[in-house]
Amino acid sequence: MEVFQMTALTISRTSRLLRLNHTLDYGTINVLREFQTFGGLCKNYRRPKIDIGVEIPDDGLPKDYRLQVFKVSSRRLDSIVSRAVGQGRGQAEKLILTGKVQINEEDIPKKAAYYVQENDIIDIWKQPVEGNTKFAEVHRIEIINYVLTDQGYDINLKSWKDFYVQNWRDKN
Repeated sequence: MEVFQMTALTISRTSRLLRLNHTLDYGTINVLREFQTFGGLCKNYRRPKIDIGVEIPDDGLPKDYRLQVFKVSSRRLDSIVSRAVGQGRGQAEKLILTGKVQINEEDIPKKAAYYVQENDIIDIWKQPVEGNTKFAEVHRIEIINYVLTDQGYDINLKSWKDFYVQNWRDKN
């Protein structure tokens, strides 16, 4: 095993490489800057985004969604909705009970105890489209898959913040 004694560390802003110079044979070791980023994430107790292990087919349309990982304690609908809207489970339960949430474009029973499955599509109603109330603006979530971990579930999903669907709340 060869031991290097580091004498200098230079970081070039124009280059994506770190340059480590050592004194034994004056050689240079190039290290990608991503390794530095990974070390910073570990130091801050954050994990880098994981590979979800699912290939997302290209449908030819522009990518207008975000891939996200929700870390939740259970697969209950109110837990997922609360993470999506950034509010508490009580507020998420109100949205479900007032009919502002649909699963797979169908009305759900008025309860928060529905357990989401892979390929479920969840629509959270925001408001009717201005000028045409037959359509509504929703926050759409598509469950890709989920993994059981020690802390609960890691739910991999696609998320659209502004998505337009037929307004199921329009009584006309």
